[in-house]
Amino acid sequence: MQADTDGNYMLAISLCGSLVEAVEARVNFLNGLKAEIESYAIPSAATTAVAASLTITNIAHANYHDFAIVVTNNSDQPISNWTLSFDYVGGTVYTVWVNGSSILLNRSGSRMTINPTNQWQPVYTIPAHSSITIIGNGGAAATGVANATFDGDAITMTFSRP
Repeated sequence: MQADTDGNYMLAISLCGSLVEAVEARVNFLNGLKAEIESYAIPSAATTAVAASLTITNIAHANYHDFAIVVTNNSDQPISNWTLSFDYVGGTVYTVWVNGSSILLNRSGSRMTINPTNQWQPVYTIPAHSSITIIGNGGAAATGVANATFDGDAITMTFSRP
């Protein structure tokens, strides 16, 4: 009977050693996973699915200019029923349109908000991995754009003028 008890004791010691090795391996795995998670870089707002650029295309005189806004959809899905807002610094906008179709413009000080008149018409849909161009004109030409958002999310909007 003593030999049987000694055998069980030795088996228990062996299993405990295996269990300790398994726990140490799991701890090492979890520590490695923790290091990977901590080093993961979360994409910034600049890598959003939409970007825009505003270019002053013509300054006829101090009180009239033309411009083009290109809105680029970098996502895999078309975008309908959208809203683009930005501060038009130092300038005035009168009208905007897309492919000859009117588009809604709301002005509040220097803040411009543009959205489709009828979001279900194809002319207003921004295709996946493509862009649309919004044409417009106004009084004094802007000196820049700021605080651009697309559907309420901050986006990168570049500005250029002659």
